Amino acid sequence: MPTINAATYENNVAPTTIVPVNTSGNTMGVISQFKGNSSALATYALAAIANAVPLTNATPAVVWQAAIPPASLGLNVIIAVFFNLYNASTQFTVSQTFNYGVYIDGTALSTDTNTTTVPYTQTTASNYAMSSAGTLLGTNGILGLKPLMITTTIPLTAQYLQISLSSSSVALTTATQIGASVVFTYYTKNF
Repeated sequence: MPTINAATYENNVAPTTIVPVNTSGNTMGVISQFKGNSSALATYALAAIANAVPLTNATPAVVWQAAIPPASLGLNVIIAVFFNLYNASTQFTVSQTFNYGVYIDGTALSTDTNTTTVPYTQTTASNYAMSSAGTLLGTNGILGLKPLMITTTIPLTAQYLQISLSSSSVALTTATQIGASVVFTYYTKNF
């Protein structure tokens, strides 16, 4: 680290330099040395939900999943998640409800300190749920330009990122389709 001549600073006080240190006490270098990488886990395309969602079942049913990028295993990540649902033959009705959550191998990624799922209520009758063409269709919907942003650490043995639904007021069959877009941003070294 370069020597700082305090005499050249006001009141002879030099600026503070912060150097991150990992849990073993080793200096890891300045923050600018941490390289971020992004992987598109999925680009938006409608496909049948992976499993039917039973009526009012509190157990989350996996409706979508994708393999986690091997390069992100064991690292801190920021996950941007967008998804919506579509049914060509049946509309989602006003006041139809379900809960949704994002999981890694069945383990919920918490949305706050007490909640692992988000309640959704359809407010507009439509063949889509959550959103369509940049318009929200219910409470707690997600837009493509305003996705869920989740920070977490990926376990070394992780395999799948999953989207699950539970407590649906209407049973959803595999005639229901899901479109999801997910991007991982991860770091080559953890802080």
